[in-house]
Amino acid sequence: MIDDREVYISGNLTQASDKLLKADELYKQYEEQLKSAKANAQTIVAQSEKEAKDTVALEISQARTDATKLIERTNKELEAQKSIALEKLETQVDELSQLIKEKLLGKEVVL
Repeated sequence: MIDDREVYISGNLTQASDKLLKADELYKQYEEQLKSAKANAQTIVAQSEKEAKDTVALEISQARTDATKLIERTNKELEAQKSIALEKLETQVDELSQLIKEKLLGKEVVL
């Protein structure tokens, strides 16, 4: 009976040892998978950051282009309005000059 008990205990110790080895092996696999997952996550984060920066840079570039076009268009419109205003002013100056001459010299002399 003692021999049976020793065989039983020995068998249990062997099984426990095998299970411990298997657990160690599984733990090592888990550690490797965890390292791989962390590396993948870091790669994904870095790629996402790069994509976000690229997107922001593109949007900033587009906004600058749009702003430049708007400024150019506004400047053209202002130049056009300035030209129209100067033409009107010249016409008014000519008319006022004519009126001043007429008042100073008389209508008959100016004609």
